[in-house]
Amino acid sequence: MDRTALRNSYEDLCAAAREKVRVITPADLGAIRNQGTTIIDVRDADEHQEGVLPGAVLIPRGSLEKEIQSRFEDPTHPLCLYCATGKRSLLAARTLLEMGFTDVRSLEGGFAG
Repeated sequence: MDRTALRNSYEDLCAAAREKVRVITPADLGAIRNQGTTIIDVRDADEHQEGVLPGAVLIPRGSLEKEIQSRFEDPTHPLCLYCATGKRSLLAARTLLEMGFTDVRSLEGGFAG
């Protein structure tokens, strides 16, 4: 495959997602959690074993689209996604917005932040 034929890099996709997704800082996390936001860890199971934010629900990025509606039937339920560095969660949040979820955020810097 000729890489010059690619239109968008991973960084380009993340930048485009950042324009559509609300991004919160780690300092904002406590406040939104107290308001009923569900925190979703989109990392893989092996990453989840390295540590997790308290109360987070694990739904790996690879199965998010398949599992999200059965776990959260209300598309207005507030969700905040995180991954290791904040990039996968940006892309995942954009996907949830495209699926019709309306209150989706991504954690800046991810678990590392």
